[in-house]
Amino acid sequence: MDPRSKKIIVTGGVRGLGRAMVDQLVAREAAVTVIDLDSKGLEELRNQNSAVHCIECDVSNYEQVVATTNQYHETFGAADVLINNAGILYSAPLVRITQTGIEPHDAAIWNKVLAADLSSVFYMTSCVVAKMIATRTKGVIVNISSVSASGNAGQSAYSAAKAGVNALTAVWASELGLMGFGWQLSLRDLPRLSQRKKH
Repeated sequence: MDPRSKKIIVTGGVRGLGRAMVDQLVAREAAVTVIDLDSKGLEELRNQNSAVHCIECDVSNYEQVVATTNQYHETFGAADVLINNAGILYSAPLVRITQTGIEPHDAAIWNKVLAADLSSVFYMTSCVVAKMIATRTKGVIVNISSVSASGNAGQSAYSAAKAGVNALTAVWASELGLMGFGWQLSLRDLPRLSQRKKH
C-alpha cells in the first residue's frame, strides 16, 4: 500500500517504534493521527511536526477509545489504516523468591499489561473497523506483536498479551476477509510496512 494521502492512525506513536513509524509515514505524505496517553510527548510531537494530528487518550480504557474514535471520525471520516502499537513491557517471573519470602506475580500489574497490550487492540480495532465497514472503506489493520508471543521466561503478562494479539489478528483476517473487507497485517518488532501478508 502506498501511504501517500492515506489517513493513518498510530497508537503509542509518541516514542520508540511508534515514533519511528510516524516519521516514516509523514515523510511519505500520509495523513497521520497519533493517539497516545503521553500528553507531554504529544505536545512535543505537535511542536516538532504540525502535520501530525495528536489526540490524548488511554487506549486501555474503552470509554475513552469510543469518545476518541468518534471525535476522529467526525473530523476525518473513516481511517484507511490503523496501527495498533501502544503497549507496555513488563518483566517479572510467575513467582519471585526473595530473602523475605515467596512473592507471586502482581495481579494488578498483570491486569494493567493485558489492558494496555491486548484489550487496547480489541477496543481500537472494533471502533475503527466499524466505521470502515459503514463507509465501505477497505482498510488495513496493523497489529504490532513480538517474538515473546511464543513465550519468554519472565514475561508472563507481556507474552500472554502478544499471543492474544496474534490470535486476534488471525481471527479478524478470516472474518474481514469473508466480508470482502480486504486484508489485515501483523508486524512483529520491525517498523517496515513492506513486511505484509495478504489474506
